[in-house]
Formats: sequence, structure tokens, C-alpha cells
Amino acid sequence: MVWAKRMFHWTSDGIDIRALRWISLTGLVIVAPFAIIHGLRGEWLLLASTGGFTLVLIVVAWQVWKPAGRIAPNTLLAGVALANISTVIAAIQVPGGGIYWCFAATGGNGFVLGPRVGLIFNSTLGLAMLATVSTSAETGELVRFGASFILLSTFVYIFSMRVHQKQHELQRLTQIDPLTGVGNRRSLEKALQSELAKARRYGYTASLVSIDLDHFKAINDTHGHAMGDRFLIDFAHMVENRVRDSDLVFRMGGEEFLILAPATSAAGAYELAEDLRTGMPSTPLAELTGHTFSAGISELRLDDTAAGWLSRADQALYRAKESGRNRVTMNLPSDNTSAAALGNA
Repeated sequence: MVWAKRMFHWTSDGIDIRALRWISLTGLVIVAPFAIIHGLRGEWLLLASTGGFTLVLIVVAWQVWKPAGRIAPNTLLAGVALANISTVIAAIQVPGGGIYWCFAATGGNGFVLGPRVGLIFNSTLGLAMLATVSTSAETGELVRFGASFILLSTFVYIFSMRVHQKQHELQRLTQIDPLTGVGNRRSLEKALQSELAKARRYGYTASLVSIDLDHFKAINDTHGHAMGDRFLIDFAHMVENRVRDSDLVFRMGGEEFLILAPATSAAGAYELAEDLRTGMPSTPLAELTGHTFSAGISELRLDDTAAGWLSRADQALYRAKESGRNRVTMNLPSDNTSAAALGNA
């Protein structure tokens, strides 16, 4: 459910699966006995709510304890919704005792839904609980409940916001090269898979530009590693400033970089690489060291895998280096297998 993914402020990679495993098991151990008790007592409305919630917890536990360890957003949405509904039903059916479940639901909303959506759910739950208990509770009890619920919701919101901020920052750090700030190999793998899926679905092509700085070791040997790092940083920034907004830049390791150019043929990628290569001598550090780069280009094929596409770019790069360096070579796909061929069919 796309709308559910947009509603939540996380992806399937963002949720803390390990925490969700223990939450689902703990919830099962605690909630399932209540469902059994309600069934034995003939409390069918309570049985329906707690029983339904128990079934969702079983599904969640089954999904997160599998080796893949992934959870569908709509499954979690069903679990959260049933937890809140069960809380309100418990408050109605069990006067004076059911209200305590709202505090557990408040924490669950914040953890699963994130700060903003969790706050909306908690606000709705709080209003529903106040409306439910207002018919039987005294004014003083309502004030105390309302005050404690607001405090708890505030604490949950702040904690959830901080956790999500830290989580997003950690995810961002795992996707970038710490020295240059461009993408790393991990983010490249995701980008390649995404581009392959788009090409197969929409039939447009894309190209890779594999770059290797010529004789980079000489910079470290002559000017020191600090100058070498400075050169890598400046080169990465130069590339990012000269490519299109849609192009993605990655550092493969050492002095090797890669550009992913969506909706770009090999000829277009060649022009991009040549523009970078001819413009490099004008950069301050390149003027000082006199260094250049070699590049290889591969256009996406319909039958490509990420590894195959990347390998052909590397092969083109090796040919550029073997041909004397400071040049760009292309590894063109055959006409009947290019991704662009599907779009032109």
C-alpha cells in the first residue's frame, strides 16, 4: 500500500526490526490470555477486538522473525489501528479498568508510526478515551487522566522524534563516503537496482561512467596523504557541481568514482565525461599536480544485471587506461539489447 508507506516516516529498512520482534512477542504473551478469558466469559465484543489484535500480532511476529526480517506497512497499520480500537472498547466494556490500556497504546503509536503520525493517533485516542470515561468518572479524575495523558503523549512525541532523527542520520551516514560526502558502494547497489527496475518498466536507458584518477599514488608520495585526501574531496565536489541534478556520484574506493546518469545514452554520458575531463586541468589542485583521469562508459542493456552493467563500465575504463590514460572510452550495448530499444519499439 503506497499510501501507507507515505503516511509512515520510515521505509521497510528504517523500522527497528529487532525491537519489533520482542514487542510482538511480548504483546502476544500479554494480550492472548485476555482474548482467551474474554472468550470463556462470553464477552464477544472484547473477544473480537483482542482476538483480532492477537491475530495481527501473530502475523507481525511471523514476518519479523523470518530470516529476511521485513514487515509490510499495511500489516503494522492494521496492528496499530486494532490496538487503539481495542483500547477504546476495553475502556467502554471494563469501567475503571480498561482505561489503563491507553498508556501502552500511546507508547506503541509513537514507536511504530513515528512522531507526527503517532501524535495524531495519540490525540485521537486521548479524545476518545476522555469521551468514554466522562460518563462515569468525576471531574477530578478526568482532569488527572487528561493531564497525565498529555504529559505521556508529549514524552512519547519527544522521544520518538529524537529516535527517528538519530535513525535517519545513521541511515544517511551508511549511504555516503565519509571523506568526500558522495555516495558509497552501499548506496550504489540500491541506486543500480532502482535504475534497472525503472528501465524495465518504462523502457528508457541509463549509463554508467566509471572514473579512475590517473597516477593518484604519485600525489600521496609527492605531496603527502593530506594533499591526496584534499584532492579526492575537491574532485568529488567538482564532479557534483558539473553533473545534472538527476545524476548520482559515488566513490567506489581509493581514487575510483562512478557516475550514474539516468535517461542518458552512452553518447550523452560520453559528452558528460569529456566535459569533466577537459575541465579538470582548470581546477586548483589539478593545476598544482597536473593530474588527469580516465573513464569508461557502459549503457544499460535490457538483460543487464547490476553486476554486469558495472563490469562493462570497468572494462571500458581498463581500455582507457591501457590506451594511455587521460581519455574516455565506451562499451556500447548491441542495438537489440539496449534499454532504449524498448522505448523506441
